[in-house]
Amino acid sequence: SIQPACYDPCQDKRELRMIVRVFLLFAALGITCCAATGETYSTDVLSRAAVQPEASRLTVLREGYTQYSARSVRVSLDGKPIGSVDHKGFNIFDVAPGLHALAADMWDSPGKCEVALDLKPAETYYFAIQPRMGNLVSGLALGVAGMAIESGGKVCGGAFAINPVTKESAEQALPPLRLSK
Repeated sequence: SIQPACYDPCQDKRELRMIVRVFLLFAALGITCCAATGETYSTDVLSRAAVQPEASRLTVLREGYTQYSARSVRVSLDGKPIGSVDHKGFNIFDVAPGLHALAADMWDSPGKCEVALDLKPAETYYFAIQPRMGNLVSGLALGVAGMAIESGGKVCGGAFAINPVTKESAEQALPPLRLSK
């Protein structure tokens, strides 16, 4: 005769606890794996030479928003990638003065946010990257198609916005941030 398997409600609870622990572990890794790990802004700035007369300096920062915190933001100038900015990070780019288009995007998310620039020689400019809530909501509702629809035709679409900020505002936000590699 075949014996029926005994149902053990405690086994179900153990399995559920294990699943929750694994989920929390991956969530914690996802939040921290893309945090910037380089020098702090204060240390980096002291070791960096002053902006050269034939260049303009772009300082791009990203504070600790939880939305997309496990993702790096690609930074492009005139359609060419020049680097990235991680969660709680910053990056500094010395570029040629003149008319440019600075953009922020995430490689696997439709759209990008672009800012037109007229850079003067030997000047430093500050920009903050922030997640765009409309893109997240559209993505949750309709997936990649929703993100594409929400970002379509916008100068500032995509997962992130990039906006100029004052030197004073940047200097308040930068001290705890770390250089993105």
